[in-house]
Amino acid sequence: MIQELTQLGLTDGEARVYLSLLKIGSSKVGPIVRDSHVSYSKIYDVLERLSMKGLVSHVTIDEVKHFNAIEPYRLQDYIEKRGAAEYTKGNSRSNSAITYQNSQ
Repeated sequence: MIQELTQLGLTDGEARVYLSLLKIGSSKVGPIVRDSHVSYSKIYDVLERLSMKGLVSHVTIDEVKHFNAIEPYRLQDYIEKRGAAEYTKGNSRSNSAITYQNSQ
Protein backbone atom coordinates (compact mmCIF):
# COMPACT_ATOMS: atom_id res chain seq x y z
CA MET A 1 0.00 0.00 0.00
CA ILE A 2 2.92 2.36 0.70
CA GLN A 3 4.09 1.92 -2.89
CA GLU A 4 0.67 2.87 -4.26
CA LEU A 5 0.61 6.03 -2.13
CA THR A 6 4.12 7.02 -3.20
CA GLN A 7 3.02 6.60 -6.82
CA LEU A 8 0.30 9.15 -6.06
CA GLY A 9 2.99 11.62 -5.01
CA LEU A 10 3.39 11.04 -1.29
CA THR A 11 6.82 10.54 0.22
CA ASP A 12 7.58 7.27 1.99
CA GLY A 13 7.18 8.96 5.38
CA GLU A 14 3.91 10.60 4.40
CA ALA A 15 2.53 7.27 3.22
CA ARG A 16 3.57 5.52 6.45
CA VAL A 17 2.06 8.25 8.64
CA TYR A 18 -1.18 8.32 6.62
CA LEU A 19 -1.55 4.54 6.86
CA SER A 20 -0.77 4.61 10.58
CA LEU A 21 -3.47 7.19 11.17
CA LEU A 22 -5.97 5.10 9.22
CA LYS A 23 -5.05 2.11 11.36
CA ILE A 24 -5.01 3.74 14.81
CA GLY A 25 -7.54 6.51 14.26
CA SER A 26 -7.43 9.89 15.98
CA SER A 27 -4.13 10.08 17.77
CA LYS A 28 -1.51 12.20 19.45
CA VAL A 29 1.98 12.23 17.96
CA GLY A 30 3.52 9.49 20.14
CA PRO A 31 1.46 6.57 18.85
CA ILE A 32 1.86 7.81 15.27
CA VAL A 33 5.67 7.83 15.67
CA ARG A 34 5.66 4.32 17.16
CA ASP A 35 3.42 2.84 14.48
CA SER A 36 4.84 4.63 11.43
CA HIS A 37 8.51 4.54 12.48
CA VAL A 38 8.89 8.18 11.43
CA SER A 39 11.19 9.96 13.90
CA TYR A 40 9.95 12.57 16.34
CA SER A 41 12.24 15.10 14.66
CA LYS A 42 10.35 14.68 11.36
CA ILE A 43 6.80 13.81 12.40
CA TYR A 44 5.46 17.37 12.66
CA ASP A 45 6.89 18.26 9.25
CA VAL A 46 5.31 15.15 7.72
CA LEU A 47 1.96 15.85 9.39
CA GLU A 48 2.09 19.46 8.17
CA ARG A 49 2.74 18.36 4.57
CA LEU A 50 -0.12 15.85 4.77
CA SER A 51 -2.35 18.58 6.16
CA MET A 52 -1.39 20.93 3.30
CA LYS A 53 -2.28 18.14 0.86
CA GLY A 54 -5.66 17.80 2.56
CA LEU A 55 -5.01 14.24 3.74
CA VAL A 56 -4.75 14.88 7.49
CA SER A 57 -6.61 17.15 9.87
CA HIS A 58 -6.25 17.81 13.56
CA VAL A 59 -8.31 18.90 16.54
CA THR A 60 -7.00 20.31 19.78
CA ILE A 61 -8.28 18.58 22.90
CA ASP A 62 -7.08 19.92 26.26
CA GLU A 63 -4.33 21.86 24.46
CA VAL A 64 -3.03 18.68 22.76
CA LYS A 65 -3.28 18.11 19.01
CA HIS A 66 -4.99 14.91 17.89
CA PHE A 67 -4.45 14.03 14.23
CA ASN A 68 -6.88 12.25 11.89
CA ALA A 69 -6.47 10.86 8.38
CA ILE A 70 -9.16 11.64 5.84
CA GLU A 71 -11.20 8.70 4.67
CA PRO A 72 -9.51 6.74 1.85
CA TYR A 73 -12.35 7.46 -0.60
CA ARG A 74 -11.43 11.16 -0.35
CA LEU A 75 -8.01 10.45 -1.84
CA GLN A 76 -9.76 10.98 -5.17
CA ASP A 77 -9.99 14.69 -4.33
CA TYR A 78 -6.24 14.79 -3.71
CA ILE A 79 -5.54 12.93 -6.95
CA GLU A 80 -7.75 15.34 -8.93
CA LYS A 81 -6.16 18.43 -7.31
CA ARG A 82 -2.68 17.06 -7.92
CA GLY A 83 -3.51 16.18 -11.51
CA ALA A 84 -4.91 19.66 -12.17
CA ALA A 85 -1.79 21.26 -10.67
CA GLU A 86 0.51 19.09 -12.79
CA TYR A 87 -1.57 19.84 -15.90
CA THR A 88 -1.31 23.56 -15.21
CA LYS A 89 2.42 23.30 -14.53
CA GLY A 90 2.90 21.29 -17.73
CA ASN A 91 0.92 23.83 -19.74
CA SER A 92 2.98 26.72 -18.40
CA ARG A 93 6.13 24.89 -19.45
CA SER A 94 4.62 24.30 -22.89
CA ASN A 95 3.58 27.93 -23.16
CA SER A 96 7.11 29.02 -22.18
CA ALA A 97 8.58 26.76 -24.85
CA ILE A 98 6.13 28.11 -27.46
CA THR A 99 6.90 31.72 -26.47
CA TYR A 100 10.63 31.01 -26.70
CA GLN A 101 10.26 29.38 -30.14
CA ASN A 102 8.18 32.29 -31.44
CA SER A 103 10.77 34.82 -30.29
CA GLN A 104 13.51 33.15 -32.36
